[in-house]
Order: sequence, then structure tokens, then C-alpha cells
Amino acid sequence: MAAPTSAAAGSARHGPVRSGSTGAPPLWTTSRIEQILKLEGPYTSGLTAAQIPVDLVTASASGLDPDISVAAAEFQAPRIAAVRNISVQQVQQLIADATAAKTLGFLGEPHVNVLALNLALDAVAPSS
Repeated sequence: MAAPTSAAAGSARHGPVRSGSTGAPPLWTTSRIEQILKLEGPYTSGLTAAQIPVDLVTASASGLDPDISVAAAEFQAPRIAAVRNISVQQVQQLIADATAAKTLGFLGEPHVNVLALNLALDAVAPSS
């Protein structure tokens, strides 16, 4: 009996064994990038995949993180402003207000508390 190929190896429980790389992004990543370009494109002219902050394309292990990067929040500002009928500057100020500094001043990166930002947006311009 011949040994299974790497694609056939593994089990239903653990999935196929993978090795090497084609250099192409995984399909789920490409699909997510396409979704973001479709969603954000009408609000940002000339948008390219290279401009999308990585944390909008990927997810944490739990997928329930209450924070996003400042870049990810600012990237979405034009769409949020248009949908809520407020200025981009107002959204950017609310993002700044909801931004927490590095933990202990040196760990990690500044990040935006999404819940705090959404509550602030609701207070200024409730979504419909």
C-alpha cells in the first residue's frame, strides 16, 4: 500500500497535514480582503489591499477582542462618518478619545476600545 500524500494525510479530526507554501495568501484571507475592499471601497477612493490594516484581515484566537489597532479604527473612519452622517474629524476625535496607551507605558501598542468607541458614537450620532 502506498503512503498517503500530504494532502490526504492526517485525519478528519485534525485536518490534512500541510507542508511548504505556495507563497499565496490562504483563501480565507483573500476572501476577507475582498469583503473589506467591497465594504470600505465606496468611502475611500483608490483603496488597495495593501492599505488594509492586518488586524482587520486576521482574527484573534477567540475572535472576541474588545480592542482594535488605531490604524484599523482610523481606516474605517470615512465609512463610519458617512453611515452616521457626521464628519470624519468627529469620528477621528472619538477614536482618539477611545484610544488607550501602551500597557504600563511600554508593552504592546496603543489600541482602541471598540465598546467605548461605539458608545461614544451612539451618543453623538445614533446608528439607524
